[in-house]
Amino acid sequence: MLLRKRFLVLASSLLAFSLAASPSTAALLPVDATVQYRFFPPSLPEVSLTASGVGNSLGGVIATIPAGLFAGNAAVAVPIEPTFVGLVEVTVPAGSLDNPAGSFAPHGAMGVSGAAFFNGLTNTNLIPLSPVGGGGNALLDLGPVAGTLLGAAWMGDANGTLPGGSVFSQMGAVLCLPLSTVATAYDNRTAGGIGTVQLVAPAGMSLGIYGFAPLFGVLTLTYTPEPGTLALLGAGVAALAWTGRRKVTP
Repeated sequence: MLLRKRFLVLASSLLAFSLAASPSTAALLPVDATVQYRFFPPSLPEVSLTASGVGNSLGGVIATIPAGLFAGNAAVAVPIEPTFVGLVEVTVPAGSLDNPAGSFAPHGAMGVSGAAFFNGLTNTNLIPLSPVGGGGNALLDLGPVAGTLLGAAWMGDANGTLPGGSVFSQMGAVLCLPLSTVATAYDNRTAGGIGTVQLVAPAGMSLGIYGFAPLFGVLTLTYTPEPGTLALLGAGVAALAWTGRRKVTP
């Protein structure tokens, strides 16, 4: 009889947990988001911006984040080695960022407004961020070098599915020096949308006679259970422990 009661308590808790993460509809869940900009090969530093909020998630299908999630980020400064245009640091100024609402299934467009500035010794060099993930083209300025940033939307693999992780690679050449960079897309969310989905936005800088420099945007969204769902599951576990104590109490 006692074993039956313990089984019923556990079963009811697990049923409530599974209903909260039902695969039939997207669930509104807390989400931690990171967007990274890899301007050159992975051996050089990348710019990374983080944010937290609430979004919809359905494993293997939809993932959304609200507009303005990345707004208000503090300035990000990443020192890099000097290059052929004398660049020494890449910075995203505080208060320059914003984003529209993003919806990915698993592909979708969402550009982050604002720009990254390559700060040299005597000039300020601009790379707009909106085409990375938003698609389209934008002019860029690297001091003595003018060019075009070619962007694409966020995506998984070519079939729209992420069975075990999809790797995107790009190659280019600046001043006849080969450049390459790689990013990985994956989706390990449960049917109820809990877990992490990572999307990739290939892009590149066309620098005229100097060549083509590949870059990536990497968007990582981690959806976590609502506190009420965790509390419900915890209550079931506590009830099991209580019934176990009753069994051994003289």
